[in-house]
Amino acid sequence: MSVEIGAVIRMELLMSNLKLLSGRRENNESKFFSLWFLLFLFPQVIERDFVPSIHGQMEFAVHFGRIYVLNIPKSFTEDTESPTVRVFQTNLSRGYKPRPSVLSTTRSNKKYNRKSFNTAKGRNYKKRKGNEVGEDGKKTPKEKSSRSSFFTVVSSQEKIASFLTQRGFKEVQSSEIYSVEIHTDHEFCVITNKDLSFHEIAYPKLRWCAVDVKRAWRENPEDHDVTDLDGIETDVRFVLQTRHALGPDDIRGTSYEQYRDTLQPQSHPKPSRCPFVVKPEIWKDVAMIRHKKSRMYKLDEVLAMGSEFRKSLCISVNEVTEYSRPTKHASAFSKVFTRWEVTVKPGLPNSWSNSEAVEKLLRDVWAFAFALASHMSD
Repeated sequence: MSVEIGAVIRMELLMSNLKLLSGRRENNESKFFSLWFLLFLFPQVIERDFVPSIHGQMEFAVHFGRIYVLNIPKSFTEDTESPTVRVFQTNLSRGYKPRPSVLSTTRSNKKYNRKSFNTAKGRNYKKRKGNEVGEDGKKTPKEKSSRSSFFTVVSSQEKIASFLTQRGFKEVQSSEIYSVEIHTDHEFCVITNKDLSFHEIAYPKLRWCAVDVKRAWRENPEDHDVTDLDGIETDVRFVLQTRHALGPDDIRGTSYEQYRDTLQPQSHPKPSRCPFVVKPEIWKDVAMIRHKKSRMYKLDEVLAMGSEFRKSLCISVNEVTEYSRPTKHASAFSKVFTRWEVTVKPGLPNSWSNSEAVEKLLRDVWAFAFALASHMSD
């Protein structure tokens, strides 16, 4: 594949500086967002590497939910319990810095002895370094690097509906699908319609650029006496990705053909059971099943007049039920969870080399995304 993965990784690392934003800085940070986006991605990577026949369809999407930060050094928290975002932000604002023990050792301080080298393989060969030994003679565990995960969820579909209604959006389409996540020697999803008829094989989306923005923590008024719970802020993810799928004609005569009848209707459905049965031969490869009911909204033509961004803007409000943690028994899952998701998809510019058009798109989608996120956080 011709995508320069290194460029995408560098992009994600640089964009990590935009995390932990407060509401007062969003307008200023949008300039940095546009700058990095333009500098590292347009037109070098897309113009050079994007091939529709290989990568499929490109889309720009905005997701809403919660960012959870993991493996934060304990010196940032002054507590033995897992830190909340609020505690982490408070300690950062006080100027706390991690202890030297949690910082990586500089190259000049590293010590090597003759045992570190294997003369049979040359002077430049070093044995893999294991855990260091402390003063008490016990091995010191390696520090895990901090990382984060993004969980797509919104707290209230009523707030979403009110936001869209106030701004003149109307429901234009609805859909219902099942997505079966399959893990073999590679990963893919089997997509069916609401009647469980096969629709397509979808490969994992290739992410060209992702920007996660952690909003300032906001206390939940219903749990104001408890400070270690999630706040009511809505975090935002901006992602540029490509989607590639195989239709019914594309899989004819291939190994994917066995997945046409992956899901079958339950003969005697019960409220406590899945409304489907998974084909027994492929049950061992099933990782998760998502049942998604979507309603799509677009802006009224009169209100969208004169703005390409408004004309192309599409909002999806999704009710998603996840069947996860499959058991040894076919079609049985140990966890079933339902939540609401929202996805914003603007139209893409006609040319990625048109920096003015790209920058205008970024400004518009940034402003709309934070207006929606702020509304859902109130």
